[in-house]
Amino acid sequence: FIIESNGDVKGFGRNAKGEVGNGTTVDQLTPVPIEGLSNIHEIIPNNYGYGHFFAIDNDGNAYSWGYNGSGVLGQGSGTFNVPTLIPNLPRVKKIVLGEYTSYAITTDGDVYATGANANGQVGNGTKITQMTFTKLNHLSNIRDIVTRGKVAYALTESNNVYSWGIGVDKQL
Repeated sequence: FIIESNGDVKGFGRNAKGEVGNGTTVDQLTPVPIEGLSNIHEIIPNNYGYGHFFAIDNDGNAYSWGYNGSGVLGQGSGTFNVPTLIPNLPRVKKIVLGEYTSYAITTDGDVYATGANANGQVGNGTKITQMTFTKLNHLSNIRDIVTRGKVAYALTESNNVYSWGIGVDKQL
């Protein structure tokens, strides 16, 4: 992706799951404008290679598109080949992507999560897949989140650390 100086976005590359965001699943060999993305501050790639992306604009709105396995996009079920505004999510300052689980930190320091949850990695006290972003009521004043596989760690503004997810190797 290329974020231009005015916040518009162009995309290109592999597109089997709609990850370019241009409404197709045809590989895009040259940069094309991505409709619906403007005033963009950041694009967040999935480092696990599952073909989905998020973007945050300068107003804190969050968008997602591409592969939606286990509801990782926070949009419910369905296919999203174009960037789509994530519903019911307050202003976002950061999005962190885990393995089939996504976390959003709001400008108020609250955390919302969506996606695969067989090991409790969403952090909502269940092991039920979460198809849309849900607020994690037990976390507040969060500065950052780091994930590794099916484990997540949250750092508060006062430097306290919380962890959740699978803990079979004492990583919690």
